[in-house]
Amino acid sequence: MTSEYRSNDVGWRGGYQLLGFMHRSKPNVHAGYVYGLSYGSRDLLDDSICIPNMFVEIESSKILISDSLKGENWLYELDTNGAVANKKLWAQLESGIATDGGCLVGDFVLISLWDRTGIGVFTKAGELKQTIQLPVLRPTTCKYDSALSALWATSASDGLTLD
Repeated sequence: MTSEYRSNDVGWRGGYQLLGFMHRSKPNVHAGYVYGLSYGSRDLLDDSICIPNMFVEIESSKILISDSLKGENWLYELDTNGAVANKKLWAQLESGIATDGGCLVGDFVLISLWDRTGIGVFTKAGELKQTIQLPVLRPTTCKYDSALSALWATSASDGLTLD
């Protein structure tokens, strides 16, 4: 069974490492998993998210995790033991937009938009304010470099040609 899944993304929340796993071939049929690891313990946090991505802590104990398959972005509130105390839909994007990795920049959450050539700029409440256009089709994540005042973005080449 475990050979049918692969790791997809990782993040941190305090002393907890968060790991996301997705089904290798049929994530639309078989949901993935999010685990929390801490001091030798492993806790299942969610088994209903298809393609977990973007582990972004927006406040202490509040983590955003996207489901890239469904364009859903979930806000998880964790208790002091790292267990899920509450999970609610933070932002739902229109059909066909897959959210991928992201980061927190001041009061905004920046999220890569796979196949949409851009990075969405969201408020902490989940409202899309604008899209930063990029010269790449499939941005996968972004990180802010405060020392250079620069936003770094990565892109996949999966399914693209050199034309």
